[in-house]
Amino acid sequence: MGKIILTILITVLMLLFAVFYFGTAIFFTSADGIRILPIILLLIALGIRGAIIYNMIERIKEIKGGDENDISKY
Repeated sequence: MGKIILTILITVLMLLFAVFYFGTAIFFTSADGIRILPIILLLIALGIRGAIIYNMIERIKEIKGGDENDISKY
């Protein structure tokens, strides 16, 4: 159970970092008057958010399935 909580905690921290990073980038690029760049940055941020959440879900499945050390397969 502790590994699942730790996985969720790390995911939340990564999401907060991504929101801060891309939020700052979008804020400073939108001040310049270029309208397409913030939209591109927003799409990149949404993609990264989706990837982080997907990885969290896959990790939780690995933990519940007992396949915690999948690096040993290689």
